[in-house]
Amino acid sequence: MPVDVSGWDLKVISNDHPEETFIPQKSVIAPIGQLNVTFSPLDNSAMVILTDSNGRTVDKVPYFGNWAKAL
Repeated sequence: MPVDVSGWDLKVISNDHPEETFIPQKSVIAPIGQLNVTFSPLDNSAMVILTDSNGRTVDKVPYFGNWAKAL
């Protein structure tokens, strides 16, 4: 099923740059689809947090200077 992520929030919490990206209205991810976002460079320790339009955490991923390490 498609997922409507309108109004969801993607936060990057890091020592160097706290950043927030509100996902625009009418943003729908198709089944087996993806939504690409771009961040400014992260420092070696960051947390990326996805919250829904009600502010509930949907997912969070730590970043340790390399996404391969985070996964």
